[in-house]
Amino acid sequence: MQPRPFDPKHDLPAVADLISRTRTAGGLSHPGGIQWWLRDSGTKDDFEAFVWPVGKALEGFALIDGSFVVTERSDSGPSELEQFDWLERHMRDAGRKSIEFHVPEGDPLRNVLESRGYAQSGIEHELMADTSAEPRVPVLPEGFRFASLSDVSDDAYVEGHIAAWSDTRPSRYSRAIHDAVRNTPTFRPDLVTIVLADNGTVASCCIGWMDQRSATLEIEPLGTHRDFRRLGLAHAVVKEVQHRAWANGAKHVMVWNNPDTNPKAFGLYTGANMSPNRTLIELSKTLHR
Repeated sequence: MQPRPFDPKHDLPAVADLISRTRTAGGLSHPGGIQWWLRDSGTKDDFEAFVWPVGKALEGFALIDGSFVVTERSDSGPSELEQFDWLERHMRDAGRKSIEFHVPEGDPLRNVLESRGYAQSGIEHELMADTSAEPRVPVLPEGFRFASLSDVSDDAYVEGHIAAWSDTRPSRYSRAIHDAVRNTPTFRPDLVTIVLADNGTVASCCIGWMDQRSATLEIEPLGTHRDFRRLGLAHAVVKEVQHRAWANGAKHVMVWNNPDTNPKAFGLYTGANMSPNRTLIELSKTLHR
């Protein structure tokens, strides 16, 4: 079973459906996070995605971002080892120096990968909040109010996003990327939670990606404008996202976090009742030609 390159114009709905199915069956990826990640398709030299067709359906998926690889598959798709074998060959032939996967802690697949030369290189947590009951409605500081993407212009949102994500280097987010994100299959403007300042500036915001099949909403990404930090706005956004998730039938809100590389975010999310649900072990391997 051989893959073919992902076609962003035609494959995205089928990929979102596949990830929804695998998520419901216990898979790691969320269709929202994958759709957000695929905004980079065709824009970065070290970014690739592939699909495994079975008949008219897509039953396997792989995303390569630098050396990091994400894979998902259904029972009708390729085996995990088929995917790993193909990805190692492809990345080695492309001149990549290393490859990195993550597997759930306790998964027997870890032993298989370690026998193939992989070694642990880090961890990541799936943080999750229970929204089966109505969460508390958060209170904002005076002069701020909650809104959604339906209440602000796209240009104002892009400006707020860039201001939140340009601390270490300029954000690549643009109106063109924003429009592509807006056109993804499960994007919902009402689940883009925004805190507006009294002058209309997007002070803090995040996208909430709802997956009805698994009744799970993923936060990806979340940021606060550099001029409005240390006011508790990000915490309020997380709590408001949880309330909106509950109102839309989500039983859980989740987000990925590496506590070693982003301890501030870990503190933010755990402080908003999002505790570790699963731990992922990152495994890497040097690729020798």
